[in-house]
Amino acid sequence: MRRYVLALILVSILLAFYSEAAVIRRGGASKLISLTFDDGPTFGVTDKILNILKREKIKATFFVIGRKIEKNNLIIKRMADEGHEIGNHTYYHSRLTEINDKKFLAELRRTSDLIISHANEVDNLFRPPHGHLPAKKQKLIAKEKYRTVLWTVSADDYLRQKKGMRTADSIANRVVAQTRRGSIILMHDNSREIVAALPQMIKRLKAKGYKFATVSELMRVKTSRAGCYQVNAKTKKI
Repeated sequence: MRRYVLALILVSILLAFYSEAAVIRRGGASKLISLTFDDGPTFGVTDKILNILKREKIKATFFVIGRKIEKNNLIIKRMADEGHEIGNHTYYHSRLTEINDKKFLAELRRTSDLIISHANEVDNLFRPPHGHLPAKKQKLIAKEKYRTVLWTVSADDYLRQKKGMRTADSIANRVVAQTRRGSIILMHDNSREIVAALPQMIKRLKAKGYKFATVSELMRVKTSRAGCYQVNAKTKKI
């Protein structure tokens, strides 16, 4: 009986560790960071963000909403063609605390199919709308072979924008002040303030010595005492 109880405890610990391990919150110790954008694609905003990223030679990760893909499918193709990572953000931007498992899986799979149809592949990354992540839904996400991506820095560009409390300058100041090694930065590509904030934000982060990568690249990084980061087996000096 004692062995049975111990075995149950061990299984519970392993399951908890597996669930937690599937949630990405930040990268490693190197000065490599990720820019991520939620809630697009948005015509007149996402395309301008892509122009900035192309000019700066930066790859980012976009968490897209399925129903918006149907209206802006050419932008999805452009994201893929220009080397950006495309993650899943549900079909309707549904709060995971408010929909049942069947509806959630339907949204996840429908959005995945739409990404594949326009980008020819899908990056198995998922970001829960509003950051709400019930334990039961996280198990479903992991079972579907998705890794959940949260964030360490929020630009706070959406909520404050509605209240008229966030300008492009204040967004950039907030992000630059809070960014640390391995940060995953949350922004929204339905926020026009981000278009204005992004160039100065990138310039100031570069001046601090930060390098940019997609979330998947960030998680593949191996740091060394010499202060190098390794991506795709190519080592670069920080």
